[in-house]
Amino acid sequence: MNRRLPGDCLAAFFTLINRKKQMTSIAISRLVTSSRRARAFVGLDRITATSRFSTTTSERSGDEDITPSQPFVKTRIRPGEWDPETRTNPLYRPKFRSRAKIWSGDDFARQPTVGFSSEYESFVDAAVTLSWLTQNDQKQIYRLYCDILEATTEGSRTSHEYIVRVVAQKFNLTPERVAAVIQLQHNEEQMIRKQQEGDDSIKLLTEAAEYMDNAIQQEINEAYRGFGLKKPDEFVEDPTFIGIGQESKSWKVIDDLFDVDQLMKDAAVRDEKEARVAIDGYVYVEDVDESSVKIPISKDCRELIKSVNRFKKTFSNEGDIESTDALPKGGERRERWKFVAQVVNTRQLRRQRNSDAKKRKNRAPRSYANNAPVNSLVEQNGSVRAATLEDVKQTAWKPVRHVCEHIYQGAKQGWLDRRLRGDTKAWGRAPPAPVTPPKTVSANESSAEREPVNEEEMAQDANDGSGSNEENRDSADQGNSSPKDDKEL
Repeated sequence: MNRRLPGDCLAAFFTLINRKKQMTSIAISRLVTSSRRARAFVGLDRITATSRFSTTTSERSGDEDITPSQPFVKTRIRPGEWDPETRTNPLYRPKFRSRAKIWSGDDFARQPTVGFSSEYESFVDAAVTLSWLTQNDQKQIYRLYCDILEATTEGSRTSHEYIVRVVAQKFNLTPERVAAVIQLQHNEEQMIRKQQEGDDSIKLLTEAAEYMDNAIQQEINEAYRGFGLKKPDEFVEDPTFIGIGQESKSWKVIDDLFDVDQLMKDAAVRDEKEARVAIDGYVYVEDVDESSVKIPISKDCRELIKSVNRFKKTFSNEGDIESTDALPKGGERRERWKFVAQVVNTRQLRRQRNSDAKKRKNRAPRSYANNAPVNSLVEQNGSVRAATLEDVKQTAWKPVRHVCEHIYQGAKQGWLDRRLRGDTKAWGRAPPAPVTPPKTVSANESSAEREPVNEEEMAQDANDGSGSNEENRDSADQGNSSPKDDKEL
């Protein structure tokens, strides 16, 4: 049997519910929410990784083990902090892990507005960590990097980008910082090799670096000792909320039917899963000799190369225009400049502009955007060929630079020279300086190597020594005379 309430009771009941909802909405709307909290309140948005971390399957679960597509991937990279501005890189910063305690991101964002006369009480309130990457830490990073590459077999595929991320995870640093340390240590090892070969123009200031490390460590110890805090044991990266305003200026009205705490937990779990899917599906840049990578060219470019070679063969048969007087004394012509050009089919480009303009119903751009390295040709010493990736990277239409690849390009090139060209001195740690043991001299050799004795000089030294002994004896007698004898005199 269903019971029906009177109309007045029903009106009062719904009024009470609406007031409760309004009070809950007002209370929640007064909260200043961060970016993660705003996403958690919505509860429906799915943050998918984009750019180079994007995956083809968006329905993957973070708990599944994805088989890496590259054979050199052995270590599973742990997710870090997302890029707070674009949220495209789940390894933007490593998770904060230090003995030094600071405020959390939410507490730091909810702090009141301060003026010029206000200041933080300690490093904890300011979310500041003072740390320093010493020379010893840098050598450990480079040693691990060299050990990983030296453990690879001959002919196997390698990737500097993957190795840098493994080392960064080991030391809880960003990949960009590890790449810079590897390149600097590589340069230092090359300088040591040149010093061992006898190059006196290079001098490493090792003692100055040690003095600087000790001085900065002393300043950090005194700073933390003044506040009575524990200093970090190792170098610490800044958290993602430092220097970036994550405050949301918009208000979000939340119904009381949603559990805010549960939404926050679900958002954290969702971010972790999405980061895991993005990292496991990532394709690393492999170590390839850029001078052997050919840039794709069109049919028109191939016809142009054939015409140039045909003309060069005909021209060489008729005879060279330049006389032998133009050659240097050695009879060899010096290497000419290298010219790189990009062939553009203007007719095809015009047709493409017209078709695009009809589709967009607006005016197409008149300029050519040379943001692709295709159809690039190189001319040097009279021969024309298709450009390589190494040639194109020195032009204005070079591809977009990879940050880490650009940082450690010297160390990577040294590794390729050692692996492909057999140059053992181009990469790796310099051999230790040889220690020369002290020379042991036998009794016979020492007597044979003695200088000849001059008898006249020995006699002169004996006479000088005897005279000095007599003078010393007289001075000693004068010193032994007592004051009584002086009075008698």
